[in-house]
Order: sequence, then C-alpha cells, then structure tokens
Amino acid sequence: MKLLSVKQLAELTAIKSSTLYDWANQGRVPGVVRVNGLLRFNAAAVHAWLKTLEEKTSCNPPAQ
Repeated sequence: MKLLSVKQLAELTAIKSSTLYDWANQGRVPGVVRVNGLLRFNAAAVHAWLKTLEEKTSCNPPAQ
C-alpha cells in the first residue's frame, strides 16, 4: 500500500495542509492512516475519492 504524506496530498490537490489535517480529523478524506503518530493517506483511496469528486463536478456544470 502506497501512502501519501500531507505535503504530497496538498501538492496533488492544491488544498492547504491545514485543511487536510482538519478534514482528516473530521473524516472527510478517505484512507487516513496514522504511522508513528504521523498522518498519511492511502494513495489508492485518495485517487478513487478524487475521481468521484471529478465525476460529480463534471455532471454539474457551473450556472451561467
């Protein structure tokens, strides 16, 4: 299982690290793993989550 650090996920998603920490604590991000107290994210779970978010946004184009 490949794990992403908070920094890696922040760079991948353009979401602030502080927001990712908050979302992880709130259960809003899938695949959260703690390794020796450090927050990590299961890469496969994150990619699946991002794909579903992308599908949701592509089905709902912005109003003009």
